[in-house]
Order: sequence, then structure tokens, then C-alpha cells
Amino acid sequence: MRHPGKASILSPAAEFAWGGTMRGQLSLEMLIVIVVVLGLAVLLASTMMKSAEKTADKITQKADAVLNTSDAAGKGASGGYCTSDSGCLSGNCGLDNKCL
Repeated sequence: MRHPGKASILSPAAEFAWGGTMRGQLSLEMLIVIVVVLGLAVLLASTMMKSAEKTADKITQKADAVLNTSDAAGKGASGGYCTSDSGCLSGNCGLDNKCL
């Protein structure tokens, strides 16, 4: 800041940065910095959204695989005990409650 009777050792840009006489004005450099920062923020957000979508797809695939495996594990093999057709891997429960 300039003081009456004293010469400033700061450049005009430095005086502005330290609250000089250019209050309320934006310099071209400041506008460029703001645009670059906003651009980087948009780029980062876009990258994170794509990564989240890929991760969600992988999680869904893994969950489906686990559910299919556990569903098959609960069904009886041929000759095993069953109470209905859905309890057999073959889908057929015989009259003697054994999977066909």
C-alpha cells in the first residue's frame, strides 16, 4: 500500500494483491486463474463420476455372481432330499422327495 510521502517498493500487481488501490477490480491474470481452477474442478468431477460408474458396474457383477453361486449351493443334486421342484438343481423333485 502506498503511504503518503513514501515510495512503494511493491509492483502494482503486488500492491493489488495486498489490498492496494485497485479494490473491486479483477485483473486479467486473476480471471485466468479462476477459469483454470474451475476447468480443473470440472475435469476432476467428470473423472470421478466415470470411475464411480465403472466401480458400480463391477460391484453389481460380483454381487450377481455371489447370488447365483449361493442359489445353486442351496439346491440338491440328483438323489438328494427335496420338498419341491425349486429345491433341486434339475428342477424336478420326485414323489419320494428325492431330486431326479
